Amino acid sequence: MALNKCIDIDLTDVKQAQEQAMFREKMLETIFEAIPDLFFVMQEDGKILDYQASSSSSSNLYALPQQFIGSSMFDLLPDDVSSKFRKNISQALSQKQMVSFQYELTMPLGVVYFEARINHVSQYQQVMVIIRDITEQHKAEELIRKQAYYDNLTSLPNRFLALDRLSHMLFEAQRNKGHVAVLFIDLDNFKKVNDSFGHELGDKLLVKSAARLQQVIRKEDTIGRLGGDEFIVLLRGINSHYNAICIAEKLLKSFTSPFKIEGRELVLTMSIGVAMYPENGDTASDLLRNADTAMYQAKALGRNSYSFFTPQMNVVIQRRLAIEEQMQGALQRNEFELYYQPQLDVKNKHVTGAEALLRWYNPVLGNIPPDEFIPIAEHNGLIIPIGKFVIKQALQLLKKWQNQCLNKGQHHKYTMAVNLSPSQFRDTALLSFIEIFRENPLIDAKRFRWDESE
Repeated sequence: MALNKCIDIDLTDVKQAQEQAMFREKMLETIFEAIPDLFFVMQEDGKILDYQASSSSSSNLYALPQQFIGSSMFDLLPDDVSSKFRKNISQALSQKQMVSFQYELTMPLGVVYFEARINHVSQYQQVMVIIRDITEQHKAEELIRKQAYYDNLTSLPNRFLALDRLSHMLFEAQRNKGHVAVLFIDLDNFKKVNDSFGHELGDKLLVKSAARLQQVIRKEDTIGRLGGDEFIVLLRGINSHYNAICIAEKLLKSFTSPFKIEGRELVLTMSIGVAMYPENGDTASDLLRNADTAMYQAKALGRNSYSFFTPQMNVVIQRRLAIEEQMQGALQRNEFELYYQPQLDVKNKHVTGAEALLRWYNPVLGNIPPDEFIPIAEHNGLIIPIGKFVIKQALQLLKKWQNQCLNKGQHHKYTMAVNLSPSQFRDTALLSFIEIFRENPLIDAKRFRWDESE
């Protein structure tokens, strides 16, 4: 009886052990099914001993164990990925710690990105490899990177990335005693497009402009969007100014044919400023600033052209900045004044009227000629309030002349002429402002004339 009892106890222990083993196996199956990872157990030489995966694994990664077991991991993968596995398994064996790395495979549904974690189980001389599909994570990271470094509208490198690439180019050029060119591009009169046709069409024009610019530059160069209608082109490893000239002329030529958008044909030109390393600066910020200065010179020459930076341009740009600074608040400080040039009837030898001429005296800069401050006012938008000031003053004087003639019983009908810039003619608010004064019954509207200035 004692012997039988001992046998019963032993069988119970075995049964409990079997149940525990079955429970653990079921638990592992549940875990494997719940986790979207691939689990491989391999010999140290890469031969697969066991394989587990969820049948719901993403990217069609699920496969039956017999498709893998007995095969070498290195034979199942492309050569480049197989080399990565060999290298990292060797590292895990030597370092006695887990090693992880990422790789990609071209699958039927596209490129899939993976992370592999390798752990050496030394007591069994085996290697455990856990592989996870990180495609969605990779896409999210790429989206964040794109938003941080690329322009949302044109997909070109943004200001931050473009200047970072410029810094790397300068480091390379300094080490190799090479040259770099920075081309600052501004689309001429682009604001007119937005004002006339709306920002949606303007955005489409920017996208098409970026595409044309990209067709011109070389593979080793960079084109980026700085913002608004401004672009930058970085030329790597050029030999001389001539190389930059060739690219600049190709860029200008690329805009000769009209842009066809929404049934319209739009003609667009650009102004390009060029700064060279090392002649015009040795930092990204210096070269960008000097290329910007040269671009303004190109605009001053009539637009649709390019200009290379020279040190003398700094004097011009400093003067321009000073005028812009002093122009702010000049109306409020009563610094603008109208002078009146008589208009004569030579045949009858009498004055017929006057032309209003705007003059500006600034306590800091002195007398500033109109041909210097008017283009700046047009650029920064202050031409509109300045124009209202001129019209108001001129009409008030015309009214005064008319009253004086009436009081003296004279029948002279003096005229008043005012010059308006093209941008003022396009401003509907300013034209409405003129009409309000012209409708004043005390002013003879026929006596007021305005002409477009050159």
